[in-house]
Amino acid sequence: MVPSKSLDVPFGIIAALLCDAQTLHGQVFTLKACRLSTRKVKKRLALEGMGFLTKTLPRLGKALDRALTNQDKLD
Repeated sequence: MVPSKSLDVPFGIIAALLCDAQTLHGQVFTLKACRLSTRKVKKRLALEGMGFLTKTLPRLGKALDRALTNQDKLD
């Protein structure tokens, strides 16, 4: 699938957030991990489009919230 120009802005925002996270938490989120994460986001956006942002990432966020609050059941 060819990357869409309409996804450039969301990708730029996500890349900037990952860069900020790496800057603030470099001990646990290394520069290499940041680069790999940025590449992965770019690839997933190219393959899945806006569905990656509107479906996949929110589900991941909910699962992480549940895990961090020690809730046993994950949907």
